[in-house]
Amino acid sequence: MISIIVVVSILGIGHKSKLSEEQRQTEEQQIKAEMKRVNQYFKENHNYYLQRIQPYISIGERRVGVKELRWPKYFLVEDDGLVYSSGMDYFPFASKKKAIKIWENLDEKKKENYLVVSQSIVRIDLNSEDEYRMLQNAQKHFEDVAKH
Repeated sequence: MISIIVVVSILGIGHKSKLSEEQRQTEEQQIKAEMKRVNQYFKENHNYYLQRIQPYISIGERRVGVKELRWPKYFLVEDDGLVYSSGMDYFPFASKKKAIKIWENLDEKKKENYLVVSQSIVRIDLNSEDEYRMLQNAQKHFEDVAKH
């Protein structure tokens, strides 16, 4: 009897890890698709693009109280031919629902520093007025696209 319970338990764990791996792969594909959409929009409309933060670039931890927004992996930067060591912190997610849920976990003061654009969160507190308007326009664009 005990051996049956052990076998059933092992099979259950194996099934769960297989689902978890499939879910992880699905999320990775959704994030890649999101980044492709966002990158295409900013390149075509604003001459900005997503740049992966290189390992040799030292960035500090963002003290925001939400673990998903502490260490950016990407910057949104202006495409002027230069290599950047800074830019707008960009955090892609697998769904808009997840991005909004994470944004809602910020305290009220920190929410003012971040904007949900499509399925991503962009840090906006260090931006110029033009960049802020650009991000608001992008937010509206992706909301309009989602409605149709």
